[in-house]
Amino acid sequence: MSDPVDPSRLPRPIVAGLAAERERTIALLQDAAAVSDDDAFDLDMLEERLELAMKARSIDELRVLTRDLPAVVKPEVVVASSHLPAVVEVPRAAASERAKPKISAIFSSVVRRGRRVQPAEMDVRAVFGSVVVDLREASFQSGVTTLRCKSVFGSVEVLVPPHVRVEMIGSGIFGSFDEQGTNDLAAHASDAPILRVEGKAVFASVEVQTRTARRDALAKLAADGRRSARRLEQK
Repeated sequence: MSDPVDPSRLPRPIVAGLAAERERTIALLQDAAAVSDDDAFDLDMLEERLELAMKARSIDELRVLTRDLPAVVKPEVVVASSHLPAVVEVPRAAASERAKPKISAIFSSVVRRGRRVQPAEMDVRAVFGSVVVDLREASFQSGVTTLRCKSVFGSVEVLVPPHVRVEMIGSGIFGSFDEQGTNDLAAHASDAPILRVEGKAVFASVEVQTRTARRDALAKLAADGRRSARRLEQK
């Protein structure tokens, strides 16, 4: 008589349609997290359910993960061309009743830059897309300016001038949530504007860079010079 087989060593049974249902479930979870405005379904819940979706062994285990999702209503987004990023202008706060400004990029690219008064609070979401928030020409209001960033399989890049002090409060899950180019002068100045970046990056990145517009202009000139030199060599 043969010895009983350890159940832990048995292979998973083949379930027809499991892979397709897993992909559908993951897509539904990502969409719900991307458009949830009131944190009814936040990135903590997304992380938990994505993990359960990857471990699910049956279609029923997958379907229970999406049973209580909030209704998915697509937000207004700007879809960029394949070559040029889109520029979205968030309305300036004109009344206290106006909704909190938000930038969303879902399967698209969004760039916000230029001279403006930066709102005290702003939500930034990138789902399979990219968002660039360039604050180097913006005016900051008194107190703390807060960016709440959520990135899922995407990227959020925030550019700040050297005189702004940055506080990072967030984490990366199979991704990165960090700051580059910290400015010591701003960190020690008592009257320096404070930019607080909160949120999470899931299989994604949220990055704050301190650099000047002049540095970018010089880098572009140098790149243009190298291209011109290569063209002359090819003639």
